[in-house]
Amino acid sequence: MKKIILLSITYLFIISGFSQQIEFKLKSGDFTILNKLTTDIFDNGEYRMLFFEEMPTTNQKLQLERIGVEFLYYLPPNIFVVYLSNNLSTSTLEKYNIISCNSLLPDYKIDYKLKKKEF
Repeated sequence: MKKIILLSITYLFIISGFSQQIEFKLKSGDFTILNKLTTDIFDNGEYRMLFFEEMPTTNQKLQLERIGVEFLYYLPPNIFVVYLSNNLSTSTLEKYNIISCNSLLPDYKIDYKLKKKEF
């Protein structure tokens, strides 16, 4: 019985490790996005949220800045809001452990209290 429980718990950890979604929290609420890079990086403007698998090193950030990524601010965990001045390919982003590149949605910016009309 203990082995079955242990195997079940292990299985759940393995499946969650391969999750296709990223969950993150902002002051405006909790959000879920897909864990994938798409080819439509520049659709709807140049401002993006880059989700890194792990925090980039200073050297990696400098390399990204040289190829047209302007870091604006950091959102924990491992998320940066950036301005993309050059057309970057998904293969370039993957080299820097970027797991997702997403638009800044209006819902990310609206304060939670305004959404709930608690003002």
